[in-house]
Amino acid sequence: MLLTNSCLEYLCQDHHDIDLLADEREEGIIHGVYRLHAYTETMWFPLVQQCLSLNGSDSIPSELLQYLETFADHRFAGGSHKEGEDPKNPISREFDKFKSRLRPIVYELLLRAAEFNRRCGSSAFQITDDGK
Repeated sequence: MLLTNSCLEYLCQDHHDIDLLADEREEGIIHGVYRLHAYTETMWFPLVQQCLSLNGSDSIPSELLQYLETFADHRFAGGSHKEGEDPKNPISREFDKFKSRLRPIVYELLLRAAEFNRRCGSSAFQITDDGK
């Protein structure tokens, strides 16, 4: 769970702010603050899934829940989610047992991530090397 929380915390740091100016972003690149970005962006959701499945119950560790809430607040900072709004057309039901313990914004974040991962795993989104 430590790696999961670290990924979520990293993605909530100021250098990931959507309002960051281009020269601030460039300065961050020069100083290496994005060196973990690809890993954390790719792995946060599988790590969350693994934590929830290994936990083996309907409860969510409070520390993980806190990180998920902070991350969801950062991800939806642009206003694409209204508190209390249920996700439209939920794709994945693996999080339904946690729905009553999650703020709607966190539930939607998990559903969107699950759908993104499902689509990326489908054959239509696979990049293949066919020898050309």
